[in-house]
Amino acid sequence: MDRLNSLQTTGFDYKSIKHWLIVAAITGLFFLLAGQGLLDSKSTYHKIFYFTFIPAALFGLGKKELSTALKTPIISIFIIFSLATILSTAINSSDEIPNLLKREAYTVALFITICFLAKNAIDLTIKTVLAAATVFLVISYYSFIPWIFSILSSKNLGDRFIGAGMLDNPLLSSHLYGFYSVLLGLIAIYQKEKNIRLASGGMALLFFILTLATGSRTPLLALACTALWLPVISANKHAVKVLGGLAVAAVIAYLFYPELFVNRGFSYRPELWMSAIDQIKIYPVLGYGFGNNPDFFVESLQTSFREPHNIHLTVLYFTGATGFIFWTAMHLAALLSCIKNKNDKLFIIASCLLVYGIAAGMTEGGGLFPRPKEHWFITWIPLAFIAALQYRKGILK
Repeated sequence: MDRLNSLQTTGFDYKSIKHWLIVAAITGLFFLLAGQGLLDSKSTYHKIFYFTFIPAALFGLGKKELSTALKTPIISIFIIFSLATILSTAINSSDEIPNLLKREAYTVALFITICFLAKNAIDLTIKTVLAAATVFLVISYYSFIPWIFSILSSKNLGDRFIGAGMLDNPLLSSHLYGFYSVLLGLIAIYQKEKNIRLASGGMALLFFILTLATGSRTPLLALACTALWLPVISANKHAVKVLGGLAVAAVIAYLFYPELFVNRGFSYRPELWMSAIDQIKIYPVLGYGFGNNPDFFVESLQTSFREPHNIHLTVLYFTGATGFIFWTAMHLAALLSCIKNKNDKLFIIASCLLVYGIAAGMTEGGGLFPRPKEHWFITWIPLAFIAALQYRKGILK
């Protein structure tokens, strides 16, 4: 008897509890995807996640279902990765372990809750993702249109668009805009209904414009990598058109906004990365552990940075080669699963979101196991989507 059925014996109605858990999870998913544009407070954004995802993760799946979810390749490797991080932290700064466990629990809650939704409300989940994308686009343009008029009137073309709500950094904002550019562009490719295909394509274009307006080159690199990945996993004839469309978009962007490509060079990232690598060499096996306060000094700038602006180097720094092996294995397992299920368009879309995230993470990345924030769009959210698809396929068998 699973946990929800056990509640029924104490007077609770099983179907009612399950219904409200789905409502809570769907609400949480909507705000996770659109809330950064709708809400002004990061604290409120986090609390909505806690109060909607954690109950669904705790009570949504029965014992056997939960066991099946934990055995999916991505989640099982994530657990090993988490244990490696705990080991590194125990050696370096054991007082940080309680905080680390909370952060890891948030990610597990994301994985399990998305699995719960994939099992019980897959169609509603897809509609919620699309609704969140639509609302986020509308609220973004509510901020973008006054910004663009301000830019044109002041002729200050060097300003970078950030966005609405709690968004406060153009590069971090670009993670969301790029994420939705990929998501909606792929829906436009694989949607058979003409009206939905046109609407999705138009929204993808609008998100791409926002991506360009951030002045960040990271999402352009990530979009290029995604376009190269698409023909690998999909035989759809439209996938080839994406490559051509991206090339045309790049040329147009260069003609109208060449500063985006040439003004800022490499932003000192290679020097920053070398500073991080030099410190990684000191503790290469287990890393510095969660909670360590890194200090990466860039001599040419005479400035120190708290992060290496590369999410993969961040993982290597905090968890060493031990954790990095499982971090890499987690992503490889996800991509291999998508290749194996490339006849399913949901796997194709999720794989492209993951490839986008992997590439975007090459030049951006904050601390290890952050609370829900922009970084989740290039790490845990794509992985959670694929894990949920793996889980759903497993239980359907």
